[in-house]
Amino acid sequence: MALSQSVLSELQDAFRSGDGCRSRAEEIQLALTGQTVAMIPDHHREFVTRNRLCVLGWNRSPGASEGPPLTPVFYVTDGDDVVISITEDRAKTRALRRDPAISVCVLGEEMPFPYVTLFGTARIEHEAAFEVMAKVVESMGRPLDDERRAKLKERVESEHRVVLRVTPQRSVSNLPD
Repeated sequence: MALSQSVLSELQDAFRSGDGCRSRAEEIQLALTGQTVAMIPDHHREFVTRNRLCVLGWNRSPGASEGPPLTPVFYVTDGDDVVISITEDRAKTRALRRDPAISVCVLGEEMPFPYVTLFGTARIEHEAAFEVMAKVVESMGRPLDDERRAKLKERVESEHRVVLRVTPQRSVSNLPD
């Protein structure tokens, strides 16, 4: 049995209104469809879109005795997804192929240092690696003229860059409602 679009919208609106039925909405949807829909409050979405620095966390190999690895990176957004330029040969790339569960803690860069943490699923994509890297560089206030674009393209190719696409399912934050 599939949920109608109106029921999904009602469940998402209930969560966004802050009345505390987020987990119940997810339970209903999962029971009926076997799928969950991201239920990220609008003010969390807006914060993620406005900022550019995050810390990634992912799972180590089963049996590892240390906590999850953490890496600070710059990112851009594509709809609700967070997209990041990473290299093919890094441990995080291999780990996320093995287990795509990921946390992304987006940091505000001014006092009182607000944050939104997204919990979601990672995908490694080979398409658009240069485009994502260019958007990240430009988001940092570094315009790319033809010469810089050419150098960046060489870097993307020589470093074997790929796109890490994170699709969030839920979020938490210290932002005021």
